[in-house]
Amino acid sequence: MSHKRSMIVILHFLIWLLVILFPLIPPLHHRAIDREFVILHSINASMMLVCFYSNYLLFIDKFLFEKKFTKFISINILMILAFALTNHICVGIIADKERGNIPFGLNLVMILRNSLSLLLTLGICIGAKMSIKWLETEKERERIEKLKAECELQNLKNQMNPHFLINTLNNIYALVGISQEKAQDAIQQLSKLLRYVLRVDGHNLVPLVQETDFLKSYIELMKLRQGNNVTIEQNIEINDRTDKMIAPLIHISLIENAFKHGINSGGKSKIIINIRETEKGISTLIKNTYFPKDETDKSGSGIGLQQVEKRLKLQYPSKYEYEHKIENGYYIVKLDITV
Repeated sequence: MSHKRSMIVILHFLIWLLVILFPLIPPLHHRAIDREFVILHSINASMMLVCFYSNYLLFIDKFLFEKKFTKFISINILMILAFALTNHICVGIIADKERGNIPFGLNLVMILRNSLSLLLTLGICIGAKMSIKWLETEKERERIEKLKAECELQNLKNQMNPHFLINTLNNIYALVGISQEKAQDAIQQLSKLLRYVLRVDGHNLVPLVQETDFLKSYIELMKLRQGNNVTIEQNIEINDRTDKMIAPLIHISLIENAFKHGINSGGKSKIIINIRETEKGISTLIKNTYFPKDETDKSGSGIGLQQVEKRLKLQYPSKYEYEHKIENGYYIVKLDITV
């Protein structure tokens, strides 16, 4: 028997012990606790127990929760009337020995009183089962939502990995026409990056130091194909001994976006990447020169940034601040994550 089930059994035992013993406390009633009283009280308590547990263990699950209301009501009406009459007969048999026959009017009052007592027991039983059912439903709903979130998160990761690979391969392809030596260096860098991507696949968190090393390698790879018209400022301040963990590849799309949309061969371009460790987490600021798109621009719809925001909502609910805007000729992304 599990610990939880054992605790439920003990709780039921203690509650019923209190229900049974409470009326036997002398100050709570006007008559003496004699043999007749104990027998009648035991009969009444036994009927309450049968009424409660026949519903708790069988009738509520089989009929009420299956919406077979007519059967549930009929069975309980018959059971309550049978118990009330049985209790009344027992009272009559025991009372006759000492006080003679009890008048019919008093008999009816006793039957109604016993029926109400059993109805109250039934009501408490239904309330208890409904509460348990609600808690189980909520727990199952939370489990399903968690599973759904995990599946959605994994799906986002699976989408981001090919997105990252395609963009990187496009850059290497461009390098082939510029410098074969640089292209070879880029392939080596890509091999290193892919090993990291494969290693962190399936992990929800990775050491911050490893993630920022990956970002540095990616930035160095992207620098290989840039001309003199592109200025790249990089400042990553992370304590080498930090024990902070971060969701893998959550920053890469922000940096990809800066290189993809912040560089124009026809003019000066600038990219600024600042990532620093804070007391509570990681603060990121990425700026790139803003070049408005025209109708012929097919460079993408910003799906990477949309995926970042979805991942943040799933992995860091209420623990992040994410902002992107256009200001003073720059496209600016700010991301603060509490870890």
